[in-house]
Amino acid sequence: MDEATASIDMATENILQKVVMTAFQERTVVIIAHRVHTILKADMVIVMKRGAIMEYDKPEALLEREDSMFASYVQADK
Repeated sequence: MDEATASIDMATENILQKVVMTAFQERTVVIIAHRVHTILKADMVIVMKRGAIMEYDKPEALLEREDSMFASYVQADK
C-alpha cells in the first residue's frame, strides 16, 4: 500500500488501519508511509533514503535509539 490514507481524514484513516490490520493479520503487508504515526504498530520498519536502507528494526527498538532517523521522524510528526 502506498500511502493509502494520504487524502482521507483521521477518523477514516483509523478505520482503514484497523481493517487492514485485521484483514491481513496473517499476511505480509508493505506500507510506504510518509506519516510515520501510521506505522508505529508495524512489526518491522525500514527507513530508506534515496533508495538505500538506512535503518531496519522493530519500531520500538528504533524509537529507543538516540541516533535513529525513524525516532527523529516520529518526534517531528508530533
